[in-house]
Amino acid sequence: MVPDDCGTREGQLQKDIVHIMRQGGYWDAIMDGDSSLDRVKVFLRTLAGEIPAIVNDMQRPNVLPIFPGLNYKPVHDKADYPWAAQLESAFSAIRDEIMSLSSDCDFLGYEGGLAQQNMWSVVPMYYMGTPIRDFQKHCPKTVEIVNTLSGHCFEYPWGDCLFSRQAAGSHLIAHCSIDAFRLRAHLGLDVPGDCTMRVKDNLLHWRNGEVFIFEDSFEHEVWNRSDKPRTVLIIDFWHPDLTDVEKQALMAGFRKYEMRAMMCKFRLGDHRERFEPLLLAQFKEEDQHLDVARYWPEADCLKMEHG
Repeated sequence: MVPDDCGTREGQLQKDIVHIMRQGGYWDAIMDGDSSLDRVKVFLRTLAGEIPAIVNDMQRPNVLPIFPGLNYKPVHDKADYPWAAQLESAFSAIRDEIMSLSSDCDFLGYEGGLAQQNMWSVVPMYYMGTPIRDFQKHCPKTVEIVNTLSGHCFEYPWGDCLFSRQAAGSHLIAHCSIDAFRLRAHLGLDVPGDCTMRVKDNLLHWRNGEVFIFEDSFEHEVWNRSDKPRTVLIIDFWHPDLTDVEKQALMAGFRKYEMRAMMCKFRLGDHRERFEPLLLAQFKEEDQHLDVARYWPEADCLKMEHG
């Protein structure tokens, strides 16, 4: 679920994000906030092009600029995260569930951009900040397990939880993610030999039942040189250097209905017709739980403009 072209779409999305933030009052609410929001203010001004973006070697998120003041690392030591061992201990239950999926829960294949047709496919459990119940019903144990992991960012619209399958003899070309707010964990579930990921200049190898953790805002690419498909579980977590106040502000900004509706069109690609109506309905329902008075004081203007 990655955009299949670069350049103009990303630039236009950045402009539209800033426009909605300004129109709905979110921009001013952040800029008028206290010092706990100083890094969010810098991030927004960078997004709007008011100040130069941070540049790190081979870290190039393609929509949202690098957030200031975080300790970015291409690869993280799983020993630093207790949830990694917790996830590994649940390997058998998770693997049994994904391997027994019925035919009415097919992986969603993608073509263009990163891979040729059906070389990369997914089963999303959380996507665009909302549960995908049509798939969750097929893997209830996995959903229960992942929700016990501390620090996950399933409610953040660019944080995902999904099963990912890469076809035999395929290559996902070098790319960077949309943002730099997250860590991404992979749990090997059904991994043949000769499967490799490069993150910046680090080579990582999946093993069944083991987790590795990286930041997908750094350039990365993936090979499956075997003659069998490779299946892993992918879970996104908040970057550990973000404060609770910053996460709350970012969540409030990107969960607004108008924001998610726009980002949904950007992300869905091949499966937009199937999923967009369902997602938009869930976004509207979930919008009722936002702290609109604090972060979006001019939300009525958005409803008039986009409604």
